[in-house]
Amino acid sequence: GTFQIIHMTIYVTPMTFTITIIFFAISMLKFQFLGVAPIALQKIVDRISDSYIVLNESNVVIDFNLTFLHTFQIREFDIRNKDIGEFIKNSPYKISTKKFANALKKAKTTAKTQRITETFAKIERTFSIEISDLVSQGKFLGIVILFKDITQHIQDMETIKSNQEMLIERERLASLGQMIGGIAHNLKTPIFSIAGGLEGINELVNEYQASINSPQVTAEDMHAIGEDIREWLEKMKKHLEYMSDIITAVKG
Repeated sequence: GTFQIIHMTIYVTPMTFTITIIFFAISMLKFQFLGVAPIALQKIVDRISDSYIVLNESNVVIDFNLTFLHTFQIREFDIRNKDIGEFIKNSPYKISTKKFANALKKAKTTAKTQRITETFAKIERTFSIEISDLVSQGKFLGIVILFKDITQHIQDMETIKSNQEMLIERERLASLGQMIGGIAHNLKTPIFSIAGGLEGINELVNEYQASINSPQVTAEDMHAIGEDIREWLEKMKKHLEYMSDIITAVKG
């Protein structure tokens, strides 16, 4: 209008300003344009510990939070408006493409959240990945993928498992020690008895040898020495049977 390319009246300016103000009023009142809520919401999602990305119906990344960028050490233009399949395929983080694709497919056809677990060796972290559909008034809008860092949880579980195995081993060794102590105690008594029996038999053998050529020793005396030896042998036999029973029980 100023350069007279299009002929128009000067009243167009206040009219356009009026229309602009009306549209701004509608956007602020009805759609909360310049409201603090969307800004606050973005601040919240950027500061939560879990990472997330949002896909549209074509599996193209349309949104994510800063935690995702920081966690996976990537820049915004590396992922925004990129197909998630191509991004995963070209990503330095090794992830099962087939498993991820199956989870995405299931998320589109069911309202149930799909969960997979992946370990990223490059950043030494393990994530529980939850894939859910976004549906509004029965219309499918896209998919949200939430990455929950469970690295510390897994490390804690491994520590607990290791401690449990250590405690079980200690209990086993303690029980074994108690059992060995009991066996030793139960074997000492018959061993001492057998040792005493051997000493008694040895004395009887010496007595027998000394009396072989003695005229004062009668046949009855020789039979008495034999009976004493037989008694000692019977006692030792019982002790040996007792020890054999203990060994059999321990082997069982």
